[in-house]
Amino acid sequence: MDRKFSISQQVRIKTAGGTYKEPPRDAKGSIGTIAPQNTADWLEAAGSEYAEKFPSYYVELANEDVVLIGEDWLDPA
Repeated sequence: MDRKFSISQQVRIKTAGGTYKEPPRDAKGSIGTIAPQNTADWLEAAGSEYAEKFPSYYVELANEDVVLIGEDWLDPA
């Protein structure tokens, strides 16, 4: 699966409009950084049937929390 964002890239979390893996309310509208995607990368590389149908990313927020967010909730910062 092709990825739209790369590790360490800054992203802005949308406040509305996404459909898959919605971010926590307090994360909406904030800037985050794409964190390492170990689990998702491993599943995709293994061709697992559990690989995500829609891409999502682990995003590190300013408070150092890491949340899993659907790609359609993210824009380049």
